[in-house]
Amino acid sequence: MSGWVLDVAALLEFADATSYATAVTRAARRHSLTMLVPIGVLAEVYAARPLERNRLRLVPIRDEQDMWLLSLPSELPADLLERYTALADGDRTAAHVALLALQRGWPVVTDRDQLFQRIVPGVQTIPA
Repeated sequence: MSGWVLDVAALLEFADATSYATAVTRAARRHSLTMLVPIGVLAEVYAARPLERNRLRLVPIRDEQDMWLLSLPSELPADLLERYTALADGDRTAAHVALLALQRGWPVVTDRDQLFQRIVPGVQTIPA
């Protein structure tokens, strides 16, 4: 299995139903990629997009399990998560994203490429 780890900016594109989100979805389907969403990313997007129409656009994350996968921080070793949270200046969500990318060898879809390069040098990023 291969895929992408989505950061907040990427998931906001899905909540906003942009053409970027459509293109990412098509590419993921065409290449049989999984889109991995840390639960903290989903929570941040829900907070940023409280309207029902935005939240309804995120329903596939729950329903299309062949393409979407949610991840809980408890799935990672607590000591590693704390170490990476410190590297991310206290941003636990970014730490979770970075650890998943490192663990799976998947790129991060983000607008914070410098942050992720600092947390996990050499991690591949895809602009969101």
